[in-house]
Amino acid sequence: LGPRPAAPSLASAPLELAPAPTAEAGAIVTPSAPSISDECEALLTLLGSDRSTREELLAARRGLRDLLDRGPCARLGISRRQHELARLYLAPFG
Repeated sequence: LGPRPAAPSLASAPLELAPAPTAEAGAIVTPSAPSISDECEALLTLLGSDRSTREELLAARRGLRDLLDRGPCARLGISRRQHELARLYLAPFG
């Protein structure tokens, strides 16, 4: 066996970027939705804050329950830590 040919260097390859999406006339442009993990983290942060009002806490608990009720796909989108914290926050409230 002879020497192997050198692998192409990624540093020398030009970086090709996909063109930015453009809005056509009349098209509705919506910002990307936060990930389920980000949404869960925001709710857990609100529940863990000592500055949250009672109404904010109740809304966050409802949001967390709704998030977990989205089914197995939603549960796969959050970390084990987030799932355990969510269960702890929701346990006293059924």
